[in-house]
Amino acid sequence: MTCNKINNLIGWTLFLVCTSLYLLTLESTASFWDSGEYIAASYKLEIPHPPGAPLFLLIGRLWSLMALGQVEWVAFAVNALSAVTSGLAVMFLYWSIVMIAEKLMNKFSDKPSSLLLMSSGLIGALSFAFSDSFWTSATETELYAFSIFLTALVFWTILKWERKEDASEQNRWLILIAYLMGLSVGVHLLNLLAIPALGLVYYFKKYKKTSLLGGTVALALSGLLLIGILYGLVSGANLAKNLEVLFVNSWGLPFGSGALTLLLMIVGLWIYAISYTQKRVWANANTLILAIGFIIIGYSSYTVVLVRASNNPPINQNNPRNLLGLIYYLNMEQYGTRPLLYGKYYDAPVVDQKQGKPFYEVGEDKYKIKDHKMEYVYRDSDQMILPRLHSSSMPQHAPAYRRITGLKKGEKPSFADNIGYLFSHQIGHMYARYFLWNFVGKSGGTEGAPSLGLVNAFERLPEALSKDTARNNYYMLPLFLGLAGLFLLMRKDKKQLYVTGMLFLMTGVAIVVYINAPPVEPRERDYIYVGSYYAFCIWIGLGVISIFNALKSIPKLNLKRSLVLATLVSLLVPGILLFENLDDHDRSHRYLSVDQARMMLASCDEDAILFTGGDNDTFPLWYVQEVEGFRTDVRVIVMSYANADWYVNQFYRKVNESESLPLSLTQANYKQGGLNDYLPLVPNPKIKGAISARQYLGLLKKESKALQATAGWSDLNTTPSDSFYIKTNLAQVQDKIPEQFHGLMTDKLEIKLKGRALEKKDLVILDLIDSNRWKRPIYFNYTSLNSVNFDLKKHMVQEGSAYQLLPVVNPDDDSLLVDEEKMFDRLVTNGLWRDYKQEAPLYNDYYRGMLMNQRHQYNELAQNLLDTGKVEKAKKTIKYALEVFPEMMAPYDLSHIVTTDLLLQVHELPLANHIADTLAGESEDYLAYAITNEHNDSQQIRKSLYTLRELALIYHRNGRPDRSAAFAKVFEKYVAELNG
Repeated sequence: MTCNKINNLIGWTLFLVCTSLYLLTLESTASFWDSGEYIAASYKLEIPHPPGAPLFLLIGRLWSLMALGQVEWVAFAVNALSAVTSGLAVMFLYWSIVMIAEKLMNKFSDKPSSLLLMSSGLIGALSFAFSDSFWTSATETELYAFSIFLTALVFWTILKWERKEDASEQNRWLILIAYLMGLSVGVHLLNLLAIPALGLVYYFKKYKKTSLLGGTVALALSGLLLIGILYGLVSGANLAKNLEVLFVNSWGLPFGSGALTLLLMIVGLWIYAISYTQKRVWANANTLILAIGFIIIGYSSYTVVLVRASNNPPINQNNPRNLLGLIYYLNMEQYGTRPLLYGKYYDAPVVDQKQGKPFYEVGEDKYKIKDHKMEYVYRDSDQMILPRLHSSSMPQHAPAYRRITGLKKGEKPSFADNIGYLFSHQIGHMYARYFLWNFVGKSGGTEGAPSLGLVNAFERLPEALSKDTARNNYYMLPLFLGLAGLFLLMRKDKKQLYVTGMLFLMTGVAIVVYINAPPVEPRERDYIYVGSYYAFCIWIGLGVISIFNALKSIPKLNLKRSLVLATLVSLLVPGILLFENLDDHDRSHRYLSVDQARMMLASCDEDAILFTGGDNDTFPLWYVQEVEGFRTDVRVIVMSYANADWYVNQFYRKVNESESLPLSLTQANYKQGGLNDYLPLVPNPKIKGAISARQYLGLLKKESKALQATAGWSDLNTTPSDSFYIKTNLAQVQDKIPEQFHGLMTDKLEIKLKGRALEKKDLVILDLIDSNRWKRPIYFNYTSLNSVNFDLKKHMVQEGSAYQLLPVVNPDDDSLLVDEEKMFDRLVTNGLWRDYKQEAPLYNDYYRGMLMNQRHQYNELAQNLLDTGKVEKAKKTIKYALEVFPEMMAPYDLSHIVTTDLLLQVHELPLANHIADTLAGESEDYLAYAITNEHNDSQQIRKSLYTLRELALIYHRNGRPDRSAAFAKVFEKYVAELNG
């Protein structure tokens, strides 16, 4: 067998082995975050959050067919797409390393060893395959696995192009690369960041004599190409929009004439340019024209967005059914913008507002301006170059900036503070920490976990930390081997150094600078930098050659022994990555996210309306409804989306088995840029107390001038009172209210505004509550209940995982009403949990947090059952929770302090003592570790002290003074030591 055949065989074997590993550790269903949305959108070709991923969805749809009609297998089938594309990425990385290594070896060897080249590729590819972030992406439905596959494919393609000498063959490879680049836009933009590295490969191939100036020009042209592709689709769409407005509004032509004219012009110019360059035998120009055309053809996957949005699918984010909607979608207007090169600092005062670009909508015969983008004006002295300390979008950002930089409240950041934040937090905490996670080690699965190193290798840990499967120490071996490869390139092959180094920087630090992340993110973002880990693994592969060179200089080692020894030593790197990462990357047989969504929907009565707070508590619900067809009668409303008119418009139509919502205001009343985007509180001195919601909504509907005020360049409605009442005919709704709450019923439900204004989403809620007249049950989940802008808690009844709004008034402001019979039936009798039947499914910190929330719900139910004298049901509830959420699935947490109290109340002393002793032992173990090692995790210290103190109080309250004293003694001991 020839070396080339062996090389190909190794590549395909790597693909099969790695893909098999990913399939064995694959997420069984839809995980938290975006996975549920992408699976649902793939299954029915719906429209996910902008800017979308139409090519990914088309291919995901094909993969979903492998479920053969079994809806419960659809998630696994679509997840498998990530596994397969990740396996392909590893394969192409292997072949890329072999080609780079061969070119490097030719610098100092007449006949490089094929076995050494293959060993180099194998070590580098396996190191990437087993790395933390890449393995995680390979086991769930997300865009990053497919995107890194396209990056690996394009990088391999340019290396193959480099080896071709025939000009026509080279041109065919370049056109293929252009097509792949265009296609990649339909998945993720990460692939485009490889363009500067590809530009250097092209420059070094085409120009035998290279220079700093030539390299700089090559990078500059590559940068222009990157920007052109990155913004080409959006710019083309904007140009089409401008032509549309011109043709329709000014020239009276029909809708679509401007876009069609632009399309015909582009196609015509492309055909003409191809013909013109062919006739004059301008090969390079002809190749460039063809490449541009194939990039545009690659863009064409976005036509799927227009086609599917026009069919009004249940998931239809931004409703991009026409050119105007598509532009809004592609520009990701709903997320706002972040300054890149120049902008204000985070608490700079606004000195003025100005009218920005217009947003159009389709009218009867013309395009109409429905709104303008509001732009804030700041003093020049409050703005700076390369603004990093910029975000004021969330209230916690300003305190976080001050904590990180040491700035005081009201202190203006300097440029040095700004750059210090860039290096310490954005590059240091939000990138370098992730890089070290993958090649040095990770201290655990908690949010914000630091990296590990040799210093931590032999550290004595408390049992809770040592049992954390996400604590992985690679003893810096991958880092050292990668640096060895990097230093070899620095000495022997500067061109390959510049190419791989550019790929590393563009997919790492360049992303950091571009996205300009705020100080607080909803989750860890290590997955967006996988491209830079890919580039570093090229250096890991080349590190094998560095070790080989060092070993062959030893007199007693011949070349063969040096090769074998170098390979064996280097195998320690992928070996330790596999050994350390296997136990915390097996996501098979994990159903918490989907089961929690099912329990949420099952907690709602028939034809219910359920408000959720945001993406992560909604996407699993979408998956369960759209894919598995579970409780499609429930209308899920994402409260944070309801400030957008495109989303409110969807309330006026039937979705699945859910009828349209009963709203009194029209779609015109909710139109963006209208009177009701923002309704500030302007108290009317003549109004005392609450006003009628129905009368207020009636005035809004007919656009009464009495409520209007002028702000800036537009008019808006106001709110004359912060309280509203809704009249109820109790005779008609009495049968819908649990009998135990009949004494709390009210025929005049009064709700109070929390803030100083109504937003559109608040107006929707007020409209729905009043217009619904209790015909359809209205529910809130925990997130929406705590973020809604009305004080609704005293009117809520918990009925499981959801809270129903009813015309009742809870006299106790410190607790919620609980329908324990309904809740017991839904949470215990008909519980839908599956994970406890598996062998310890992998739960990371986020999953454990979700699990703790569920445990709290069962505690609340058990306490209410005890309060009403239903001791046996309370005991059954506690034991059921301990059965379905056992310790082996996730360690005991703070919720088990309450569980211990409940067990003592139902006289389950042995079980209570076991849980209490476990909690106390872990707390004492950690406090001893913190004091001995001067560990300063203040949150964990407070948690441990809180646990000991609460256990002492619980046992004292339940008449167990001996155990209470024991816990109190330990608590006092560590308080004294910590204060000493």
